[in-house]
Amino acid sequence: MVIGGALDSITPFITDALPSYQEGTGIRFIVRISDTGHCAFIPLCVPGVCGDGCPPAGIETAAANDLVLRYAVPFVLRYVAGKRRYERLLHPELAPPGVVVVTDATLRAGA
Repeated sequence: MVIGGALDSITPFITDALPSYQEGTGIRFIVRISDTGHCAFIPLCVPGVCGDGCPPAGIETAAANDLVLRYAVPFVLRYVAGKRRYERLLHPELAPPGVVVVTDATLRAGA
């Protein structure tokens, strides 16, 4: 799973997250979160360290962190711990507003 913020100026989505996803094999997901930057993965956003995407330009850091956890935790529980019941939480059509999820399965289906 690759998760990236649309406002990330340190590891931009198009030049860093997307190529990382494309290099993967097997079951894979890429999650793009609008209105957040590089520090969506931690509960603190410091513009001097995190680059673009901290409030007020992006959503509140806690909300961005919640979105990251919304996908990272079910992914680990499903594909690392083998708990199949968490797979349903990863379906692209269940993504909240501002989040785009693409899986290798949706690409194979031509979505």
